[in-house]
Amino acid sequence: MSMAGVTKSLAKQLFYLGVPKVYRVAVRAAAMSWDGVNEKTKEKIAARLDTIAGNIIRKEGKAKPGLKLKFMFMMMRQMQKTNNWAPLDKKHWEDQTWLGRARPWK
Repeated sequence: MSMAGVTKSLAKQLFYLGVPKVYRVAVRAAAMSWDGVNEKTKEKIAARLDTIAGNIIRKEGKAKPGLKLKFMFMMMRQMQKTNNWAPLDKKHWEDQTWLGRARPWK
């Protein structure tokens, strides 16, 4: 799997965990540790991370869930309402009051 493929897979997993915005950086370092990375590559990584950090700061760190994430939440909510196969999961949803009117993004 390529670097971009790995970061895409991780971003997808974070989406399903409810993280509304994920920034990805895929850079080939060709080293076993950070100390082994050459200076040119470190500068390239730092430049990309500075750009991403600027985007986060500009948005004040506030990421709102999109329509797709809200839709997935509603699907999972409906499944939890009739959940009789995983009582601990259902209890968590009940404890968070997400089966009622509460939402994690409010």
